[in-house]
This record gives sequence, structure tokens and C-alpha cells, in this order.
Amino acid sequence: MENITIKILETDPNKKGDLFARLISEYFISLGYNNFRFNISKSGREIDIEANHRTEIRRVIAECKAVVDKIGGDEINKFVGSLDVEKRKHQPNETVGYFISLSGFKETAIEQERDAGGNRVILIDGNQVIKELVNGHSLVSLEKAMERAGRCAVYQPNILVPSTNVELLAHEIGWIWVIYFCSNKEITHFVLIHADGEALSKSLADEIIKRYDTQEMKLNNLIYLEPVYLNGVTDNQVLKAKERYFKYISSECGDIQLEGLPADQEVGTRRLKIENIFVPLNLTPITNLTETISLSIEIDKKNTKKQKKDRISVGKCLCSNSKLAILAKPGGGKSTLLKSLAVAYAFPDRREKIDKHLPEKEWLPLFIKCRQLEDDARLPFINILYRISKRAEMGDLCTSFEELINRSLRNGKALLLIDGLDEISDVSVRKSFVNQLRTFLTIYPLVSVVLTSREAGFRVIGSSLANYFVHYRLSDFNDTDIKKLTVAWHKEVIGNKKAVHTEALKLADSICSIDRVKRLAKNPLLLTTLLLVKRWVGHLPTRRSVLYSKAIEVLLMTWNVEGHEPLELDEVIPQLAFIAYNMMVEGTQQISSKKLKELLLLARKQMPEILSFTKLKITDFIERVELRSSLLVLSGHEVENGVLYPTYEFQHLTFQEYLTSLALIEGYYPNREEDDLLIDILNPYFFNEQWKEVIPLTAVLSGRKVQPLAKKLISLCKEVPTYERLLNSPDSIPVELLGQCIIDEIQLPPDLLREALEWLGRRSNNCTHIVNIYKGKYGEELFKVLIQTIKQEDDDIINIASALSDIAIHKYSVHNELDSIDIETIMNLLTSINEYDNSIGALLVMRLAFEGKLFRNKTDELIKVIKPINDSLIKMLDQKELHIKFSACWALTWISERDFIENNQIEQIIPKLLSCWVQTNNNSFRYMVTWVITSLPIIERSKVSFICNIPEIGDFIKSEYYTETSNFADRVRNGAAITMAYYLGNPWTTPQLSSMISEISESRLTRKNNLLSILPQESL
Repeated sequence: MENITIKILETDPNKKGDLFARLISEYFISLGYNNFRFNISKSGREIDIEANHRTEIRRVIAECKAVVDKIGGDEINKFVGSLDVEKRKHQPNETVGYFISLSGFKETAIEQERDAGGNRVILIDGNQVIKELVNGHSLVSLEKAMERAGRCAVYQPNILVPSTNVELLAHEIGWIWVIYFCSNKEITHFVLIHADGEALSKSLADEIIKRYDTQEMKLNNLIYLEPVYLNGVTDNQVLKAKERYFKYISSECGDIQLEGLPADQEVGTRRLKIENIFVPLNLTPITNLTETISLSIEIDKKNTKKQKKDRISVGKCLCSNSKLAILAKPGGGKSTLLKSLAVAYAFPDRREKIDKHLPEKEWLPLFIKCRQLEDDARLPFINILYRISKRAEMGDLCTSFEELINRSLRNGKALLLIDGLDEISDVSVRKSFVNQLRTFLTIYPLVSVVLTSREAGFRVIGSSLANYFVHYRLSDFNDTDIKKLTVAWHKEVIGNKKAVHTEALKLADSICSIDRVKRLAKNPLLLTTLLLVKRWVGHLPTRRSVLYSKAIEVLLMTWNVEGHEPLELDEVIPQLAFIAYNMMVEGTQQISSKKLKELLLLARKQMPEILSFTKLKITDFIERVELRSSLLVLSGHEVENGVLYPTYEFQHLTFQEYLTSLALIEGYYPNREEDDLLIDILNPYFFNEQWKEVIPLTAVLSGRKVQPLAKKLISLCKEVPTYERLLNSPDSIPVELLGQCIIDEIQLPPDLLREALEWLGRRSNNCTHIVNIYKGKYGEELFKVLIQTIKQEDDDIINIASALSDIAIHKYSVHNELDSIDIETIMNLLTSINEYDNSIGALLVMRLAFEGKLFRNKTDELIKVIKPINDSLIKMLDQKELHIKFSACWALTWISERDFIENNQIEQIIPKLLSCWVQTNNNSFRYMVTWVITSLPIIERSKVSFICNIPEIGDFIKSEYYTETSNFADRVRNGAAITMAYYLGNPWTTPQLSSMISEISESRLTRKNNLLSILPQESL
């Protein structure tokens, strides 16, 4: 060992330092360190290497020198000064200093450190580095390297003798021994032995020689001894092995089968070509390794918005990083991703269809399913790769396949695809596998790797791989991804037809529009489950409980039974429901492990008829549920009574809500009594925002027993105020609850259903569900009920009209696009002999003027188009039916706001509005009339003719003006009184009116400035 020289084969100083630091880090990895940082600039100094110990609270600071001369005491003292600063800065944690010099240290320096007590800094020379690399299996021993080199020399015609001069080269492909041979005591030959113990091929050796000679050392003057392959493998045999292996890849990875999913026989047995069904996935960087290991769902929540910006395609990530560790929840698409990569690089002609961003590399994809390794997981990693040939049934080509692997590894053309690290179920075996992988990557640093794991299974080994991999999380599907998979699935399963494509897009839009369903669809497995359930049922189930139940069944039992043993639904679901109910009652989404275990123990005591003979211990139950399904997952830590405990939560709040509703129906809750009434249990939560999903789900699961709950919700809706818009207020929650119950098609007798629909219409200003109800099973019944209700002409008419306008848009538009409604359709409605058509037409005009594009750009041509609409609306003001006049007023209000009413039309409208105002006792209609009056442009009052005198009109105007202004409707009445007083010339004189107008605010009189400008002219 004394004559070994270590050389760095890099001429660029910066690259040389980086290469040296990276290779030296392997020394510290063998000592238990990870989380490396290199070349850290500090004030007045630079740290070459910094790392943290995996299991102890200790960090290392290292200075690395690869110079020819030995290091003296001055250099060491300088480093010790920097080290002292770091020690003080990070107290009380221990900081250890290492000074590594490949050329060694001067005797004076060694003596200096001995005199100083020998504990200031640890001195490491080249021989010690080599020893630790060999002990850590990162480098083959010199003895084995000499033996392998000897095999290359034995067939030479001349007798060659090994030289005592040996070198160790640091190169980008790893460590390389240079073994020299002498003939007649003169060095004439040499062999390059890779860290794995094999001699380099002539082509690879030529690259090393070229790099070596640039540093003024002449290897090219010597003869390179090429490796002799005793196995007799030829290039042609290697090519045949490659072809046979790619056939295996095509069979193993080229198709997708819907195993374990709720598919019918036709779809379940079909093999879907991967590039036709695969949606390119995106990754989100994990910038802090602590996040990776804590795997906090809370972090995921905080990063939801950030993820939109940070989504990076897998292809782009592979272009910039050669080693990716990808974490995801069950069903996130990890295995499908690796299969697609295997196909993409085995068959370049299929690559573009899979992901156009993938790097153009000639990689050999080596696909490993961790679930299939069993006892092989403890083998050296190279042996695990060799055993792929047995699974691929390569027979007499196994040796050729091994040679194919060896060549790909050494020249950096291998792509390792390691699927499901978490599926090595024994934690000790998983750790052993990771250690073997780490050693392997030290030997073959140019190898590219994509490794996947569930988040839970990665937790125990994540820190061991920190220094090798860039960590990512698999991004959730966004709306575009959901549409892509939905369309691709329909195309493959149903057929490549235009009608099928249209239906798929419609379904995708429907999925994305329902928040709770969309949350599930962000997971590829659950989206596929949803598509299969839709095919099963014939339509997307309106009862979300069907989807949630099937999704839980898939996660717990039917999917991926090879990787994780199924869980018994009859045992697991009651316990999860018990936990979910307690968490919901306490208003929390997180629970400590201590509380979780207490609840599971309580569940087993209080539900003996279900759980007396449960197979899983409580600790095993928690671990198995998380590892198999991630329904309940570790999300962080919290202090409880001075003790730090892990905390858990449900992966999706949707699952917590569904399981809570199941607990209520099946009695999976604490202290259950036989005479418990559902309505009594739910009574404290009708106005609780967190129970907005639980109560409708409970109603659906109640079946025919839902009537008391429905009646309770209806009674609460009746108590909600008519006028105040209370969306997002606790007072509006019962309306939202009842609406969701109807959308979920709870089982109600006709009379009770019609009452529920009526009160949803009456409170539509606090309900967002009207259109969704109309699109469902009870749509036509809803329309009939609203038409009947609007005839009652009470104060709820404004809400009924609003609900009808929502339905009208859906009924008369294309794809629910308001601006797709044509003018001819509107005119037909306005001029129909059916009074309800008249109201519907007016309400559509109102919505178009309020939020459509038609009224945004005023042109002469458009004014001509709008004129007959206005004329029809003005005629409607003379109708007897209040709902017609109300709808017309609402439309005229917004047309006026958009400035599409001409002066001669205003002359007709003002007298009609006054008549409506005086004659009605309906507060909603009075509000709408006064709103029109204040929104109309002011014209000369001499142009307005009132057909008949209205007795005591002056007193009426005064009473309306002096109404206390407590809300918007009252302020509008004040402004309308001023405006109408101007046209009537009564009850105030012009000077009085001018003074009153000057003092009134614009919030009460929209046309204040318009009125002030016209009054002085009339005075003149």
C-alpha cells in the first residue's frame, strides 16, 4: 500500500475539485454520513465538504487536498481556525473535522497534532482513504485487482511481472486501479481495473489513456492488456441477448391490465397498449430532505398552489438529473411510469408517444420489481441485475445478458428502473437492499436510476439515499391530465370515434366540476376506478358514496395484491370509521399516535361483535393500513403532555367524511345505544362548515330512513332570511346541505321531494346546486315546482326567478355557455302566448345583460337588435301576472345599466313603473321596480306623460323617500323616490329637489349627476 498514488483525472480545476469531493464523500458515507454539501463559501473561507450523521447528532467538516506535496502544519492550522468557528456556531451539537490529503502529511504536521492532544482534527492520507473504500465495498481490494490483471497478462508471449508501482485513478466512471507489468525490469504493459473488479475494455481504456496523457504522463507509450473473456461471449451473442430481453420488456411493460380494479370481464382481460393509455406524469421537487422523510401531508397542502408552478415533466427531470427518487401515494402511477420508461428506451420508435420530453439516450433499461425479489433483495446489486435473465427466461443467453449489463454499466448507458422500494416488506431486508444499491452506485457513478416508492415505505431508508438521488413527489393530475386519461381510456376501451371523444370530454368536464370527485380523480388509480364504475353503472354515479366505497375497497383489498397483502374490509372499515367519526366530532384532521391507539383499543372494546377476533394488533393495523392504502398516513409530529408523538391523518378529507357518515349509519361510534336517533346525533352540526359533506353522505346511506333528516333540513331552510345573500355564512349551510342531498338523490316520497325542491328554489340566493339538481334525476320536477311556486307571488319571487334563470341558461344554451343563446330564441320566448315563456325570456335577457358579452360593445347595429327586445319587455309591464312584470323589470334594470335603452322607450317605461310601484304589496317587486327607476338615464320630464292622476301620490313618494336606509333595497327606494318626484314635479319644488339631490349619496341615487345637470336647465 505504500507505493499507491491517487490521481484525479480532470484538467479543469473546478471540475477536478467537484470530482474529488464527490468521490471522497464515499469515504464519509461508509462512516455513516449523508446530506452532503460541497464547496460552501463562508466569510473569508470555504468548506470543501459538510455532512450530517444518519443516526447521531453529529456533523462533519472536511478539507480535501489532492496536491503532489505533503501537507504541512500551516495548512492544518488554517483549517482548524475555520473548524473552531463552525464548532462554536453549531453548539451544543458535535462537529468533527477531517483533513484529507492524498499525498499525506509532513512529519512536522503529524507531530504538531500529536503535541496538541490529537483531537483538534482527524488526519486522513490516501492509504487510509483506500482502506475505507475497500472496507465499504466501494472499491475492489488491490489483491483482487492484481489477480484480475494477472489473468489479462497470462496469455502474453512474454513473461510479465507485476510492478510494485500501483496507481488509483479518480474518474467520472468511478475508481480505477492502474496495475503495471514489467518485462526485463522495465514497465511495458498495464491493465485498468474498474472498482467492480473487472478490466476495462479497450475502448473505455482509450478514453482513460487520453485523459491521463493530458497530464504529462505517457500511458500511450505502454501496451494495454485487454481483458480476456473466458466465457467466450461474442458481440453477436450480446446483441441476441439484448433482442431477447427487449421482447421480455415488451411483454412485461408494454401493456396495462386493469388487475384488481372493478372492471367487467371484457375490459378486465384486455391488454391496453401503454403508449395509448399513459398520460405523461409530472414531478414536484422536494427541496428539503426533512420533508421527504417526514412526508407531511401538511406540506402537500401548503404546496398545492406552489405545485402548479413547480410541476416538471419526468423527461425534463431526467435531462437534468441522472438519479431520481420519486415518491407517491398508492395509485399515483409509479409502476406505470417505470414501465413506460422501459418501453421508451427499449423501443425508441414508441418514445415520442410516451413522453416527448424524454432525453435522447441509448440507455439499456434494466427493470426491477422489488415485490418479486424476495430473498434476492439481500444479494449484491450486480447479482440482482444478473437475475433479470432468469425472470426473462433467457436460457442459454444468460451469460451474454450479463456481459450486456457489464458493458452498459461501465460506459454509462444503463438506466435502472427500480419499482416499488416500499414493496420489500421486511424493513431489515429493505435496508440491506438500499445499502447494496448505494455501494453499487459508488462503483458505477455514471449509471442513471429512476427509483419509486410509496412515501410511507421510503421513510425508514430515505436518509441513506440522500446523497445519491434528487428527490421528487409525483404531482397530482390537473384538469388537463384528467381529460387526457379520460379521452385515452374511452378511445382504447370503447372505440376511436368522434362521438366517443365528445362523450369523454363531457365526462371529464363533469368530473372536474365536482370538487370532491375531482379530488379523487387527481390520483390515476382512483380516476381509472371512477371510469370503470361509470362504465359499470352507465353514467357517472350521482351518489358519490358509490365512488368512495369502491375507491376504499380498491385501496384496501383488490389492487396490487402482489405487492401488499389485502386487508379484511369487515375488520378495517369499522375501525377506520370509528377513528374518522371521533376526529370529525373533535373538529380535527390530525390525531396523535397515542390518541389513535387509544381509539382503536376503545373500538375493539365497544364493538366486540365485529372486532373480538380481529387478526391485526393495533400497531400492525396502523402500519398495514398506511403501507397498503395510505388511507391513514403519518403526517408529522406534535407534543402532547410534554411528549413528542407522531401524528396521522386521512390521505383525503373525503375519506374521513365518508367513513364518518358510515360510522353514523352502522353505529361505529363511541357509546352507541340501541335507541339512538340519527337526527339527535347530527343536531349539533347542521350549521358546522366541517360537516357539510358528512350530512349529505349520511342522508344517502340512510336509504328509506332519511325522511326525518330531510324534514329537519327543510325546516331549517324555512328559517333562512329571504333577502340576505348568505353564501359562505353558517346560516346558509342547511340550504347547501339540502341541495347536496337532492343532488345525491336521497330516497324521498314525491310530496316531501317537492317541498324540498320548493324551498331550495325559495332560498336559491344561498344555494349553488340548482343547475346540478336540474341536470339530475329530479330536473323536470324541479322546473315544475319552481313554475308553480313563482305563481304564488310572494316575497320569495326574486329567488325563484334567479333559480329559473339558472335553469333557462342550461336549457337554451349550448354547453351551458350563456352567449350561445341566440336572439331569435329569446324573441320567441318573449312573444310566446305562454306566460311562463315570457318570464323565462326576460330572465335570459337579464342574465345576458348582466354577465354576457352581447351587451359589452355598443354599436348601432346592436342597438337595432336590442330595440325589439326592449319593446317586448315594456309591453310585459302591463301584464296582470306579477312574475312577468317582475322578470321584465329585472331585465330592464341591467339593459339600462349597459346603456341600451333609448329616450323614447324611457318615456313609456316611467309611467308604467310608477303604476307598478304604487299598486304592489310585494316587497321583492317593489325593490325591482325602484331599481329600474334609479338605473334609467334621466330625460326631460316634459317628455313623460302620466295617463291618470294617482291620489295622494305626493304622500306616497315622501313615505318611500323617508324610509330608513338599512340595506341596498331601502337605498334604492330613496333614490327612486327622488327620481320619480322629479318626473312628477311633486311633492317637492325644483329648488327643494336640487338641494335634496345635492345632499343624497350616489349609493342611493345612481344617476345623481345626471339629474343635477338637467335640473338647472329646466329651471331656466
